Amino acid sequence: MMRREDRAAAEAKLKLRRRELPKGCVDPETVIRSLSSHMKKDAVLTVDVGQNQIWACSYYQVRDGSFLTSGGMGTMGYAVPAAMGAKLAFPKKEVVAVCGDAGFQMTMMELGTMHQYGVPAKVLIFKNNTLGMVYQYQKLRYDRRYFGTSIDDTPDFSAIAKAYEMNYYQLNEEKKTDETVQAFLEDEKSAILVVGTDPEAMA
Repeated sequence: MMRREDRAAAEAKLKLRRRELPKGCVDPETVIRSLSSHMKKDAVLTVDVGQNQIWACSYYQVRDGSFLTSGGMGTMGYAVPAAMGAKLAFPKKEVVAVCGDAGFQMTMMELGTMHQYGVPAKVLIFKNNTLGMVYQYQKLRYDRRYFGTSIDDTPDFSAIAKAYEMNYYQLNEEKKTDETVQAFLEDEKSAILVVGTDPEAMA
């Protein structure tokens, strides 16, 4: 039998799923499903820790490739260095790292390592200006008593891309998901794709 607090959490998730997305935001499920359908069959996806990990685990379809995750036992910042390792091990395979905007900042300096040694990097960032998973739990378990989860002062990711000679993509409209994801994946250069994400989105 479902506990009362678990039922309340499930109902809150359903309610949020049914509401209209704020302007400039795209449903993470739509993005991951698009990524899954456009990536090559033997591609490698590395995912960070947090909501992005749950979304990827829920909606990404692994075919003949690999899905690299810390499995909840690692720390934020796993995805980018893991992608670098995967690309060094399998240089001919398509490799994409999926992060949140907070987790990306934990190890974004590794873009410098990739640039220095000519390792192509593809990084997708869900930008919601929060520590998403912690924010979600503070909302559901602690009656919205938020503390230390806001990161409104995020850096200009387009400037970071430019600094490391990476191409920059931004996705803020649901209808442009497929074309943007496809262009990002087909880009022969290293690239960053930033996806506008609702802070209230649930994993």
